[in-house]
Amino acid sequence: MNFVDTKNELLTLLESVSGIGAVYASMKQVTDLKTLQDVNVTNGKYNVCYLQRLSVLEDDEGIGSRDETDTSIIKQVTETWNITLFYAYKDSVDEPSEFEFQTLIDSIREKFRWVNDLTYAYKSYSVNFIATNVYDQQNNVLCHRADGKLIINIFSETEY
Repeated sequence: MNFVDTKNELLTLLESVSGIGAVYASMKQVTDLKTLQDVNVTNGKYNVCYLQRLSVLEDDEGIGSRDETDTSIIKQVTETWNITLFYAYKDSVDEPSEFEFQTLIDSIREKFRWVNDLTYAYKSYSVNFIATNVYDQQNNVLCHRADGKLIINIFSETEY
């Protein structure tokens, strides 16, 4: 298993989503407005996405096994990744920002549906957004916020 390579592959997928703004591998807190605009504003809108690995679990049941010498032959590793999307809130009767925001969520979901070509993963589940359209302050900008969970399985051959 390789955190850096998996992260980079997931970042590449996120960056290829139509309409996505800035994509980062960790949360960023920008303090001055010029930098904020330079790094987080795309097509005139605050549009930023963060990717973080939340957990790594090793499973000893089913796939994992131990022989008489207590040597682990193979384990299944389950990684949970979080995709956090912030999108500037604009209240408008004709074109509320919520419509573009929800469309962007659907585009991310579609891009990550059944990803089968990750180098280290043998199985990936669809990304599930458990919270959408929560309003949050990001760098003092009122934003829509969505948090999606992506679960991938990796085989790890390890000897102790």
